[in-house]
Amino acid sequence: MQITFKKRNNKSHILQITLNGDQTPTIWQRSDNFFVPHDLVHYAVETTLGYTDSFYGLLKAGHSIESFEGPREQRPTLSTEAINTEMMVGLFLQEQMPGQGKIDNLLEVLFDQLQVAGITTMPMINDTQVELIRNEVERLLKSWKMTADGESLTLFF
Repeated sequence: MQITFKKRNNKSHILQITLNGDQTPTIWQRSDNFFVPHDLVHYAVETTLGYTDSFYGLLKAGHSIESFEGPREQRPTLSTEAINTEMMVGLFLQEQMPGQGKIDNLLEVLFDQLQVAGITTMPMINDTQVELIRNEVERLLKSWKMTADGESLTLFF
């Protein structure tokens, strides 16, 4: 699956998903300055951990982006992996906020948040993987920042 983020300053960015070389990709034109970094962090988490049942895995399986936007009861049922991913994405994004910096006990915070959410199966993740994700997040966000207006950042899942 090909994932393309097209930067359009002063307009909505475009997220384009192309499945298996399909010539008519799904285009989501409402990608803003929150969702591009959010989706890039999803990519970092999912690819680093080899996840296949989270956001990009669900898109690759044929779910549309719009299916995640509807009423909660009509959205795809999220697996434990997908819920774990969402929690991780939130923490890695929090580290990117001005003045925040690295969360030293990120795994403890993650496990606490998951328990509060009622998740009893903790993700198999260690400190080395956390650092790999952080490095990938930094690389992807820097690449997006360096992408010129009208240009694209393309990834493969």
